[in-house]
Amino acid sequence: MLKRLIEDYKRAFLLIIDTKWLYGTAIFFVVCGLVTKISSLISQKMLVAATFGNVFPYTTGFNQYLQQPLSEKVLDAVHAIHPLGVLSSMTFPALFGGVGLIIAFLIFYKKIRPLRSTKFCKKVSLYSFAILALCIVIGILAYFLLQSGIIILLSVAVGLVSFVVLFVLLLTMIEALFISLLVSIVSGESWSIGLLSERSIKFIKTLFIFNVVLYVVSTNFVNQLVLLPSYLHLYMPAIIANNSGTPLYSFLSDASWFTYYFHPLFVIVFILAPLTMALGTHQGKFVPALRESVLTVRRDFGYYLSLVVWTLLLMIILLALSNFINPAVVAISRPMFVEIVIAAIYSLLFTLILMTFYITALKNIRR
Repeated sequence: MLKRLIEDYKRAFLLIIDTKWLYGTAIFFVVCGLVTKISSLISQKMLVAATFGNVFPYTTGFNQYLQQPLSEKVLDAVHAIHPLGVLSSMTFPALFGGVGLIIAFLIFYKKIRPLRSTKFCKKVSLYSFAILALCIVIGILAYFLLQSGIIILLSVAVGLVSFVVLFVLLLTMIEALFISLLVSIVSGESWSIGLLSERSIKFIKTLFIFNVVLYVVSTNFVNQLVLLPSYLHLYMPAIIANNSGTPLYSFLSDASWFTYYFHPLFVIVFILAPLTMALGTHQGKFVPALRESVLTVRRDFGYYLSLVVWTLLLMIILLALSNFINPAVVAISRPMFVEIVIAAIYSLLFTLILMTFYITALKNIRR
C-alpha cells in the first residue's frame, strides 16, 4: 500500500507541475498572500521601532540562537509545532487567502455569471448585505443617540456574522470552481471557466453549508466573539462594559477550548467531503453529502489513513524546517525582503503539498 501511495502522490505532484492552471493557481494565491504578509511585517517593524526606538538590539536574538546546541534548536523547532493546528489546516480554504479570493472573483466576474447568478447565491448575498447594512445603521444610532452598550454589542456581533457569511460565500464560489477544475483535469475532460461555473452550481449549496460549519466551529471565529466585548470596551469604555467576568464570557471561553479540539476532528472525519460533494449523488442535501464522504473513506480506509498521515508528516517536516531555519528570534533581525522570500517559499511548498493531497484523493475516488 505504501508503494502505491507514494506512486500516486508522485503522479499527482507531477500533474500539478505539468499543468499551468494548477501551478499557476498555487503561485497566484501565494503572491496574493504576500500582500498580507508584507503589511504584517511593516506593522511588526513599526511596533518594534515605537517600542525600542533605534536602540533595539537586533543582533541579540541572532547571537543567542547561534550559541544554542543543534539538538536544542531542533527540539525548539519541533516543540513550536501544534499538531491540531496542522491538522486543521488540511482544508481547501487553506489554499486561498482573502486578497486572492477578491482578485480572482473580480478577474472571473463575467465568466462565472451562471454561478454567481444562481438563486441561492443571490439570496444569500442579498440577505447578508441587508443584515450587515441594518446592523451598521442600528450600531450608529445606538452609539450617537441611545448610548446603549447592549444594542451596540448585538449589532456588531450580528454584523460580524453577516460579514462572515458573505466571505464564506465568496470563498465557496472560488473553491467550487477550483474543485470543478480538478475534476475536469483528472478526468481528462475539456473545460472552460463557463463550464466550470455550470458544474459548480450542482454542489455550491452543500459546499457553502460545509464551509459555514467549518468556519463556525473554528477557534478563530469563536475567539473573535470572545474578544469582541473587550475590543469594543477599549474604544467605548463609557458605553461597553467589561464582560470578562460574565457567564456569557465564560461560556464563549469554554466554547473556544471545545472548538480547539472539535475543529480538527470535524476536518479529519469529513476530509473528503468537498470532493464527494462535487462527484456524488447527494442531490444538494447536506447530511447525505457528509455521509457519502464517510462511506468513501471507509471503502478504502487504510489508503486514506496512510494518505492523511503521509501529508501531515510532510507538513510537519516543512514546518519544523521553517522553525529551524527561520525562528522568530532571528526573523526580526533580518531585512524585510529576506522574510518575504522565505514566506513565499514556505507558502508555495505548503500549497503544493495540500494540492497534491487532494488530487491524489480525487484520483483514488474516481478509480
